[in-house]
Amino acid sequence: DVDAPGFEADFAAFREVIKELERRLGALIMQAFDDCTTLSSTFKLLESFEGLLERDAIAAELAKKHKDMVAAFASDVKEVHELFLANRAFPVLSKNSPPHSGAVGRQ
Repeated sequence: DVDAPGFEADFAAFREVIKELERRLGALIMQAFDDCTTLSSTFKLLESFEGLLERDAIAAELAKKHKDMVAAFASDVKEVHELFLANRAFPVLSKNSPPHSGAVGRQ
């Protein structure tokens, strides 16, 4: 009952506990984020906590990592580009690909 005496104090205590749990969960997610070795694993991590990422405490922690995610994405794109340029003349083909049409498909 919201009119019961002590409701306000109980509700305030409840909100403090929730804030503390959010802070702890944010720290846990950030630790897991730091442990991710690939961009794919980072996105899987974020997807697994998708419903909780909008919470203010967690979103604030995650915003700090946005620059790192963009840098990791840029690094991956650069690596793929370098691999493409290195193998453009002699593309890696699967065993059952015809040599000429398989190379044309790659271009």
